[in-house]
Amino acid sequence: MPLLDNQEMLQAQILGKAPITAHGAIYAGIVSTGTPPDVVRFMAHLGYRLARAGYTLRSGATHAYKETFLAGCTRAGGAVEIWLPWAGFAGHQGHAFLPELCHIEIAAQVHSGMLGPSKGAGRLVAMVAGPNLEKHAEFLVCWTPDGCESSKDKTHETGTTFTAIAAAEMFKVPVFNLQQADTVKRLAAFLNTARSARLQSSTS
Repeated sequence: MPLLDNQEMLQAQILGKAPITAHGAIYAGIVSTGTPPDVVRFMAHLGYRLARAGYTLRSGATHAYKETFLAGCTRAGGAVEIWLPWAGFAGHQGHAFLPELCHIEIAAQVHSGMLGPSKGAGRLVAMVAGPNLEKHAEFLVCWTPDGCESSKDKTHETGTTFTAIAAAEMFKVPVFNLQQADTVKRLAAFLNTARSARLQSSTS
């Protein structure tokens, strides 16, 4: 998967010649266990570029990989919202958000066979829907082995990331799964459209 070969195209769409006014816009970046190294590196690159463009990253504190959305965002000095299932998860120190009952309830709806409330699943909902379900991410970027982007695409390989994908579907948040061959092209087009809309709004 030649994701890194698409860096120049993404850079042109994210940073472009026209000024970006994405400050305040949030995206959700989720890293699944087993994500291939080239995809993880691309996530870090994307995190850096989106931070430079003014996007806020909403993600979890994963320590399975050194290079993630968070690593790239941090290098760029970008804004970040960290969501943990509980305080001190994975040894994380510093400010973090915790899932609320509304997030856990939606996660339970997604996983009808869930034996009890899951804060881990709830935080995936929170990354998409935001505090009190009131500040949705503009888009979700993730990776699963099967390329799932909606409930109809779900397979046994989708894993726990499906919770975030299902929440995105519920709240009409676009999903970009980096396993799909055309994801970078679609994401670049989406970012370009979002930039154009912001520019138009700022001049009207």
